[in-house]
Amino acid sequence: MRRSTWNAVLIALGVLGIRAHAGPFAPGYSITPLQVPDGTANATAPGLTSKGVSAGTIYIGNTTVASRWDSSGHRTALIAPSGATSTEATAIDEDGTVVGVATFDGNIRAVRWSPSGVPTLLAMPDNANYSSATQIENGVMIGNVRINNLFRIIRWDSPSSYTVLPLSSDLGAQVNALDISNGKICGTATDAFGSSGSARPIVYDDMGVARALSVGTAGAGHVRSINSSGVVAGTLQDFNHGARLSAVRWDANGDLQYLNEPDGANNSSISQMESNGISVGQVTFGDGSVSSPFVSRATLWSNEGDVAFVDDLLVSADPWRSTSGESINGDFITVRAIDPFSKAEVAVLLTAVPEPSGSLYLAASAILLIRRNRRAGR
Repeated sequence: MRRSTWNAVLIALGVLGIRAHAGPFAPGYSITPLQVPDGTANATAPGLTSKGVSAGTIYIGNTTVASRWDSSGHRTALIAPSGATSTEATAIDEDGTVVGVATFDGNIRAVRWSPSGVPTLLAMPDNANYSSATQIENGVMIGNVRINNLFRIIRWDSPSSYTVLPLSSDLGAQVNALDISNGKICGTATDAFGSSGSARPIVYDDMGVARALSVGTAGAGHVRSINSSGVVAGTLQDFNHGARLSAVRWDANGDLQYLNEPDGANNSSISQMESNGISVGQVTFGDGSVSSPFVSRATLWSNEGDVAFVDDLLVSADPWRSTSGESINGDFITVRAIDPFSKAEVAVLLTAVPEPSGSLYLAASAILLIRRNRRAGR
């Protein structure tokens, strides 16, 4: 066969393989339960890397333990700072650095765990009596400090170097940080009492200048995530309609978009968004009555607005039911799900699996390439 013909065949098979993998969501996800100590079922995993390493918290009675899980679900308990009675992990960097909080006799401090698990308390202003770390990106950490009983966003460039971001009174009395991407920080501002009806979505640019995002006709709005393009994802709360929650997205210009909901849903909310705009969260159904109990289902939204239940994408012979989405990063998602055997709600890692037809096309392309090379070498 002529070389040009071989090349055409290889290109065609490769394209077919890529197209077979195309679409807003992965064709399926395998399930890996995140390990917890015997007798402990309750865990959360809001932190997630592109390699499937997750970070979160296990709950043992009234005690919490910050933890890190590898992609096989194996757990490592993170060492508590000296004197701490409990710890929680909120986010993880690509190198395995984890941030969160430690509690000392009721006092809460932001903490950073190195990739090897060594804890370091993060510095804070002398007049602050509380600090928490909520997210980390390429070593830069963000969180909150409480000064004069009001919360402010704090950014750490290192455990000892920090900047408290200003908040003008027209945006709110206090603000909490949620996410950071390319130096941009999103958070939610409220009045001095932290009332949900006063919540306003806020974005700081990479120079530390804040602006408010529109909540449309809804009464309040909460941001959850921002990506490298400046797109923000969050939830609006409409007090004109029973405080209904709606998943939304703001583009880089601040234009508001309501995301689609499955038929029959009465609330929707976003937990996390990745760089390509795919978001994970949850929708709820039912009114809480005996005949219509509340049901929550983990949900995905594409950048184009497509919506899908996570359950419909699971590759498992067992009837897992996911209840809420926690985080998403590349081929990995963390969710809360009902264990089909224990019936307990547990934290699980979902890993994208390639579509069989796409794998066959790509494999066929590779085999033909090997055969062509062998013949060429005779």
